[in-house]
Amino acid sequence: MNSVTQYETENPPNLAELVSGIVDDAQEVIKQQLNLFQAELKTAARNHIGMAVAIIFGLVALLIAGISLALAAGFGMASALQIPLGGAFAIVGGILLVATAALAWWAWSQFSAISISAGDQPGALKETNQWTTKK
Repeated sequence: MNSVTQYETENPPNLAELVSGIVDDAQEVIKQQLNLFQAELKTAARNHIGMAVAIIFGLVALLIAGISLALAAGFGMASALQIPLGGAFAIVGGILLVATAALAWWAWSQFSAISISAGDQPGALKETNQWTTKK
């Protein structure tokens, strides 16, 4: 006995519905990747802003301490070496100028090495875009 049971099902989706579903899914993936990319950029920006604030506070404290030490060095040099006060401050100022220029050059080289990385997101977006535009 050869009996075949056939179940009735809903009509299978046609080609237009399948393509529409694929396009909708691809758009959703792109939206999710853009949201993730945006969240990662916001996190990186918050981290960099926090570091910048700490650096600014440190620089202000360093400036106050440097002014105090420069005044002390100028007055001390003037009294110890018996030279005019203006000359002592000129010597201290010249030394600070050279030290500050060297420090600024070093800081610039360190700062230019910082890059905001978005991880793998741009590559993933590009790959998704290529996948959705393939024909």
